[in-house]
Amino acid sequence: MFISIYAIAVFIFGLIIGSFLNVVIYRYNTGLSIKSGRSKCFSCGRWLTVKDLVPVFSFLWYRGKCRTCKARISWQYPFVELLTAFLFLAIYMHTVSISGEVSMSPIFLAIDLIITSIFICIAVYDFKHKIIPDGLVYTTAGLALLKVLLFFMYGQGYVVESGIWSAVIAGPIMAAPFALLWLVSGGRWMGLGD
Repeated sequence: MFISIYAIAVFIFGLIIGSFLNVVIYRYNTGLSIKSGRSKCFSCGRWLTVKDLVPVFSFLWYRGKCRTCKARISWQYPFVELLTAFLFLAIYMHTVSISGEVSMSPIFLAIDLIITSIFICIAVYDFKHKIIPDGLVYTTAGLALLKVLLFFMYGQGYVVESGIWSAVIAGPIMAAPFALLWLVSGGRWMGLGD
């Protein structure tokens, strides 16, 4: 019962973060602030209230339509919310399954959840716009490097066994062929974010 209460909390937290990720995906590179400005209906311009913004449930309750103008709301919103919730739950359950309790420190778990959130943004943004924003890629790479360094400092996992330098250079080695394609083509064959 102890784990299931936390699992439910993680799932609900994932739904809430998924709702925020929809804002990030919509506003990224548009000039609109991610930090401020309330959400509104794209059709009638009405500011959305709390009951319009409950992840998944508002979409289902109003049958995927704006409650004022009845304009259709994209399925992207509940999809991203549910995807985030299930991935957060899977990451949490994996950490629990290792030793019967949360085996990673909260900082490692937080980094994993943030990286997962950024990957969701990248995937959906790329699907919609056919481009991967460099800023999101650089942020993910920085967080991954931070996690490797923290693993090494705290003596956990494969990083200690294989050595810090092999862990740090593994990413650039895997990315080198793609970077070469980008460099040779001047970015025409694939974007730098790819």
